[in-house]
Amino acid sequence: MKIVIDKDKLKSIQDQKITQKKYTIFLVDDEPANIEALTMILEDKYNIIQAYTGNEALALIKNEPNPSRINLIISDQRMPGMSGVEFLKQTIPIIPKTIRMILTGFTDINDIIDSINEGQVYKFLPKPIEPKDLLISIQRALEAYELEKQNIILIEQLKEVNENLEDLVRERTEQLQASLAALQKQKEELEYLSNFQDTLVNELEVLSITDPLTGLANRRWLESFAKEECEKSFRKKNEISVIMIDIDHFKRYNDFYGHALGDKCIKSVAEIIKKNMRPKTDLAARYGGEEFCCILTQTGLEDAWKIAESMILTLKKESIPHEKSETSKFVTISVGVYSTLPKDEESWKELILRADDYLYKAKTNGRNQVWFKE
Repeated sequence: MKIVIDKDKLKSIQDQKITQKKYTIFLVDDEPANIEALTMILEDKYNIIQAYTGNEALALIKNEPNPSRINLIISDQRMPGMSGVEFLKQTIPIIPKTIRMILTGFTDINDIIDSINEGQVYKFLPKPIEPKDLLISIQRALEAYELEKQNIILIEQLKEVNENLEDLVRERTEQLQASLAALQKQKEELEYLSNFQDTLVNELEVLSITDPLTGLANRRWLESFAKEECEKSFRKKNEISVIMIDIDHFKRYNDFYGHALGDKCIKSVAEIIKKNMRPKTDLAARYGGEEFCCILTQTGLEDAWKIAESMILTLKKESIPHEKSETSKFVTISVGVYSTLPKDEESWKELILRADDYLYKAKTNGRNQVWFKE
């Protein structure tokens, strides 16, 4: 009696079975018996793709519509035509996030070094290997794969950080601590992730004290810096200066040219301010909206005034049009400067207030100028 097979139904069942298996493993070995043995061990739990040479495997990956679905590659090292390390090396640009493992009967130390350095191999498995050990190694490798995915997601989320950064930093730090705790359990096999986490922490620290639009310090960093430098100046009897800067008629500029050009204008002024600062001793910050503040350490009134004048002249050379300004047909700034010898360790607040007073005088007396008093 002839057996009738409904091909569409069979394909549907096979597709459903594939979707139920979360991970796909690519087996590459020139010995069919090895491929068959590995498949028998793994096929109940994972989707399996097979190839018998490095060239064949590479062609399959290149022709695969969605190569990133391959989560793990287990390749023999010594194969005809192309070694396992060379094959794995060529897969890196195509599927960089895929975990790579070498399974071989030869334990040449040079092979191990080549595998780690060139093929970005996660683990070197000598033949023969017990099925239990193989399954454990695969499980841990896939856990590493998931952890890396989670940390890539963290980086993407960090790019969306906005002015509510402090709350977001607190939340991300908690997530980071949880990730670090998980990484610690697999320290021997996941050291590269630990290095990645260190980098992420540094990025968080920088973002928490930086204005996202201009790249200058934010108000939080400014106040902390001003307090610390005031304390130093008080102890060492050094002068300190504060420069307050405001973009003239900025609301009219924003209303007329739009927010996109308004942001560009703020960034241009911020760049001019930054160029006039001494990077190792001074600090420039966005104080709020179109207002900026600079702390100049070990700086008297004359030098601070020269820096303020240089900012005005540099901006004038930029000739940024401002049709709605009552001061000039180009964008201008008003500047207030205050210099003093701090009378106590808490003088930093008064410094900023005094500089702001002179900024107000510059604005009420015609703008596009520097007002100061020692």
